[in-house]
Parts: sequence; C-alpha cells; structure tokens
Amino acid sequence: EHCRYADEGVEQLVKRLAEAGFDDDTLLVVTSDHGEAFGQHERMFHNTTVYEEMVRVPLVVRPPRSWGVQPGVVIRTPVSTVDLFPTLVALASGGAAPAVDGIDLSAAILDGREPPARALTSRSIESWGRQALVDGRWKYIDDGKEGDLELYDLDADPHETRNLVAEQPVRALYLG
Repeated sequence: EHCRYADEGVEQLVKRLAEAGFDDDTLLVVTSDHGEAFGQHERMFHNTTVYEEMVRVPLVVRPPRSWGVQPGVVIRTPVSTVDLFPTLVALASGGAAPAVDGIDLSAAILDGREPPARALTSRSIESWGRQALVDGRWKYIDDGKEGDLELYDLDADPHETRNLVAEQPVRALYLG
C-alpha cells in the first residue's frame, strides 16, 4: 500500500512536469532516507534496525530528455545516499563534484557505467546503536545495545534469516 501511494505521487509529479512543459529540462530524483519494517526481524516501523528492509532504499534518477540519456539503465552496484550530494552537484554544474563525502555517480547515470564497488556502512538511530557493514555479498551487524553480532551472505540469504557468525567466525572477526 505504501509503495503504491509513493508510486502514484511520483506519477502525478511526472504528469504535472509534462503538463507545465518542464519534463524536457528537469532532473528528477526519487529516493528515501530509510525503509520500513512490517514485522520482518520482529520489528515495526522505521529507523530501528540496519536490516535490508530498513537500509535498502530506491534511487531513481531521470535525467532531462534534452540530455539524450538512454532510459531504463539499471546500476547494480550498491551505492549510498551520501553519494547524492556530489552526484547532483556534478550533474547540475556539468563539472566535477566538490570534495565532500560520497562519490560522484554522474558517469553511472549518464553513461550507464557501474560505479566502483566499495564497502558501505549504515547505522540506526543513536539510541539503538546498531551498525552494519556491507562488503560485497557479506553483511556484518553489531547490535551495539545487546552485544549480538550477526553475519549474512546477502546473495544466498537476501532476507537475512540465517546468521552465519558461528559458521564463519574468521569472516565475522575480519568484518567486525
């Protein structure tokens, strides 16, 4: 229901941009600051975990038609929301991104080139203290508050249901 509501909102925005004559010259970016938990991992609502349902968010970029970018390009390499600022500055200015946190993804958007793979981190709100590191297919979680450690193979277990810390103690220690 939430996804449909958001989808309809974006559809209305695109429609109104076209009606106003701005769709050829408008860079449209749709994303979210966090996901939602609907009972996964025995959690509800948002910003209480670092599981995929909370930290994996959409990033949809539609360049202006006047840029001549081919539609439908999908970038498979995970990126971070911290990449938005340098990317948007580079796209808006047509130049290099400023020296800030994150990486400039404009080449991925304009040319479809995959950005470099890198380890990504996430953290829940400070009162919970949960932190995660994703490095390739592996995700390591330090609960912080309760001291529990978790390790998941996201390729084999994308819903994070099988904690592999006991089976992969060296990998867990390395990622930790």
